[in-house]
Amino acid sequence: MPNSFVHVHLVALRYFAETVRTRSMRAAAEHMNVAPSAVNRQILKLEDQLQCKLFHRNADGVRLTAAGEVLYHYTLRLEHDLERTIATIDDLRGLRRG
Repeated sequence: MPNSFVHVHLVALRYFAETVRTRSMRAAAEHMNVAPSAVNRQILKLEDQLQCKLFHRNADGVRLTAAGEVLYHYTLRLEHDLERTIATIDDLRGLRRG
């Protein structure tokens, strides 16, 4: 396995993406019904794994860094691909029933 491989969990990416959408870790946590510390912990873990900052943090919330932008675009593609895959599997299940 190459040294650049990073083990990233889908949950961490989900928390990251929701933080981007809401521009706030606290708002993301409220939307997902989890503690703000859980969102912060997952994002810190991502930053540690990737060895870069994903957000500029300030009193008004968060703003993506260049690395955060790259990860967010990847996350959007991943979400889209996963939704499409699940829909295809649902279609297959329907064919087997029909």
